[in-house]
Amino acid sequence: MKKLLIALLLMMLTSLTAISFAQEDANLVPSEFYFQTAETGSWSAIDTENGTLSLSGVNPRLQYTMTTPRLWSVALENSSFIETWSLITGIAPLEAILSFGTYNVRLLIESPAFGEAEGSLSYTAQVVEVINFVDETTKEIPASFEAPTLTIQPTLDFTLALMDGANNRLSGTRNADMCVLLYQNVLTTEQRYAEAVQTGSNIEEAERAMNYAKMAYMYACLGQIGGTNRMQAP
Repeated sequence: MKKLLIALLLMMLTSLTAISFAQEDANLVPSEFYFQTAETGSWSAIDTENGTLSLSGVNPRLQYTMTTPRLWSVALENSSFIETWSLITGIAPLEAILSFGTYNVRLLIESPAFGEAEGSLSYTAQVVEVINFVDETTKEIPASFEAPTLTIQPTLDFTLALMDGANNRLSGTRNADMCVLLYQNVLTTEQRYAEAVQTGSNIEEAERAMNYAKMAYMYACLGQIGGTNRMQAP
């Protein structure tokens, strides 16, 4: 039993790593992920590749996680995240893995719609690959399933557009000026990180500063609606 569990975990890790090959020109950020969880899910197929992914009983919070140069994670408001995402135009679909039971389903997702009152969430999705860890011949997504998790991998374009969209959404609120400043700090630290990579010096320090700036922005502008909490510097 233990060997089977280890094999399943290795297969899931391989599947997550392989997600970067779904879009050749995607500007992927390999160390950043969004995690959404729900009580139930369903798949409505349009054709063999496309359909609508619907999640019910969605957790009102999602987790934004970075893995390098250190493991950092912060909870965001799903409503703010989806509302801001829906304002973004001209961005390629994001790569994601839908996991439930013995399934890992690699998807390209876009056009999110969040029903906060009902706790529902839907995406327009394209199927890249269906993996069943017990039956390799199964290549169809079940019509309904329990306890799904959606792991979303952003692109750099998406992350910057999300922050820009949040600034526009917060315009006129008490957090607007603070978020603009935090966003500017993200851009500044990204430039310093690019320069560190070019010179080959202080790369880890520059990356840590850049990632901290992103985390601080996400927490203040997408994680605490109307709040004024601040992260402590590392």
